[in-house]
Order: sequence, then C-alpha cells, then structure tokens
Amino acid sequence: MNQPKARIAIIGGGPAGLAAALAALGAGVQVVVFERLPRVGTKLAATGGGRGNVAHVGDEQAFADAFGRRGRFAIPAWRALGGADGLRRKLARLGVETVVDGEGRVYPASMHAEDVRAAMEGAIRREGGEVQCAARVETLERTPQGDWLVDGTRFVAVVLAAGGQSAPELGSDGSGFALARQLGHRVVAPVPGLAPLLLEEPWLSTHSGTSVDNARLRLRAGHRTVEVRGAVLATHFGLSGPAALAISGAVAREWTRTAGAPDVRLELGLVPGPLDWEELRRSHGAQSLRQLLAAWMPKKLAVGLLEHCGCPGDQPVARLDRAQRDRLERALTAEPLHLRGIAPFAQSMVTCGGVDLKEVAPDTLASRLVPALFLAGEVLDLDAPSGGWNLLWAFASGVLAGRSAAQAIGGGQTS
Repeated sequence: MNQPKARIAIIGGGPAGLAAALAALGAGVQVVVFERLPRVGTKLAATGGGRGNVAHVGDEQAFADAFGRRGRFAIPAWRALGGADGLRRKLARLGVETVVDGEGRVYPASMHAEDVRAAMEGAIRREGGEVQCAARVETLERTPQGDWLVDGTRFVAVVLAAGGQSAPELGSDGSGFALARQLGHRVVAPVPGLAPLLLEEPWLSTHSGTSVDNARLRLRAGHRTVEVRGAVLATHFGLSGPAALAISGAVAREWTRTAGAPDVRLELGLVPGPLDWEELRRSHGAQSLRQLLAAWMPKKLAVGLLEHCGCPGDQPVARLDRAQRDRLERALTAEPLHLRGIAPFAQSMVTCGGVDLKEVAPDTLASRLVPALFLAGEVLDLDAPSGGWNLLWAFASGVLAGRSAAQAIGGGQTS
C-alpha cells in the first residue's frame, strides 16, 4: 500500500480545487491536487471570453440572491472568503491586480484569465503542494481506520471539487457526480445552464444575428412562473443572449422534470410591457407598422415579426383593426415560443443540479454522510446567472472546504 505523500486530496484542479489547495496549505497542511486534464485551471483560463470575469461585487445578500431559493446555503462560504473584496485581496497577494467594470464584474487588470490560473498554480507549487495532471480519479474509498484511499494512495481527508458537467473539454465531465454517488450522495439530475434555447421559430431563425436589448422571457410551468429581462439574440437554432442564458437553467429543469410536457411554456416579449394603443394611434398614427416596430428592434426583425403576425408592414398604425392589434400585442409582449429543448452540456457554461445541499453542512461544506469528505464548487447543486457569481462561489466554497478540511485534521487557522 502506498504511504501518504499528503494529508488532503483535492479532486479537481478548477477554481474551487485551487482555492481549496491554497487554503489548506495556508493552514500548514500538505495537499495533492488531482486534475484529469494536462493542466489545472483550463476552464478558469477560458472564463469571461478569456478575460477572466472572476467575481461580482456586492454584499452577502446580493450574493445569496444571485443563487435564488438555495442562496442562503452559500453565505458561510462568502464570509470565509470575504466576498469579491476578499478574493481581490488574495489575488493581489499573488501578484494579480483586479478591476471592476460598470456592471460590478471583477476582472484581472491585464484582462487575461490565464494570469489568475498561473498565479494560483504557481502559489500552490511554491508552498509545497503537489499537482498531478492527467490524473483522473476513479475510486474513493474509506479504510477501516478512517483514512481515505484515492486510487490506492492514502489520505486523511478529501475535498471533492471535480466540477459539474458543462464544457467537458475544459474539465467538467460529470466524473465528480459519479464519485459522489459512489460515496452514497444523492445527485440532483444535472441539466445544462447558461445555455442557448432551442426553438422551432422560423421567424427568429431566419433573422439570425439580430438582437433586442430590453426583452422579456417568461417561463410558465404548472403553477411556477419565472421571468427574466435583458438582451436576447436570435440564432439559427433559437435564442441566445444574456436573458436566454439566464432563464435556460429553469427551462432545462422543468423540461427534464416533465419530459417536455405541454404545460412547460415559454413566452417572449420584445417590448418592456403592455402597449397603450390609443396613445400610439394619436402620436404615431401616420407611421407604418414597420416604422413603429423599428423603434424597438432591428428593422430586419421587425419585418420578420410583422410577417409572422400577418400584418402588412406598410399599414399605418391608425388603421389597425382590433384583431390585428390583439395579434400584434401578443407578439410584442408575450409571444408563445415553440420550445424543443436546451443546448447540450458542450454548449453550456454552468451545470444546474449536483450533490443535494441537504447532505452537506453549509458552515463547513463537510459531507453529512461521509466523515472527512468536503465538497466545493460546481459539484454542488447551486448555480447563478452569468457575471462572475458562479466563479465567486467556486473560489469561496474552495476556501471554506479547504480550510474546514485542514481544521478537521488538526491544521492551523488559514490567513
């Protein structure tokens, strides 16, 4: 039997795993990071289009709110890191200065995500941590003595930070879920999140590349309603853009839960709210419908929408009859979309689903089922919209899990 080279095994070399390793090393505990790809942090280096949107500023309530109904689970991790400000201080100590854009998103000042990845890996190696790349962990076993065997090598504790299932070429292939199930944990069915919507809408697909900034998407599933506002982008397969990506996780969950049942409905609004047709008749009565709609959306999309509604583009606003007005009102504010699914994991940015939060202690991220097992990052059933929230959770949960693992086996306090 191999003798231990380290006390904590970190399964996964993404942002959560790297943060966990640094936290444990800071407590004076040895670690080995196992990463299945040829280098650690591949997904981290790709974030923000390669620019590195590593966090989003805001207080702990804003952070929790970003994760919806399960957001309070994430607050202890946010506190362990100190939020985005704490992350920025830690990165500055590693030599990576950061900046905040007008939306509150945090980037490395260089606008190169690779700088963050390289700084974290370099710090782990300098502090004596071992990094094993191209090392896919197949088995985790508890010994009768209470230690861990990680593919035959003995450890005292394990941090499972193997990611979700999105963008498998960047490291998240679902293997962390398999290991969690192997240990008896329940995994909430993973579905793609922050992924494009697949639709059967010729009037959208034929105008691929056009976008509307202030659109509204509404999901209706039984008694549940989810609404998101923001930009949408028409594509040859359906809809993308921030609003479509933001609602995609909820759509995927309902679509999977109901096997695409008819009561899962999606509506698109291309204007902010209900229209005052009497006012429009007075102020824009002489304008053509094409001209009216072009004030709210690209002309090409306006033409396509009018054709979809069967309304002549050159018809004056004042000459709309009630049937035309009602049809156009629906098309502009709550047009039903014919959903055929969500883009696959390979085209998604985050995984919705993962290890059931009820089986993990939020104050330590320790497993409630298995001693000396800690979980961090996307392997847990927690996800948020784009903008840096998910990466902030990865770093924060990594810090808390690494610190908790070190303390559980007698390590000191982390800085």
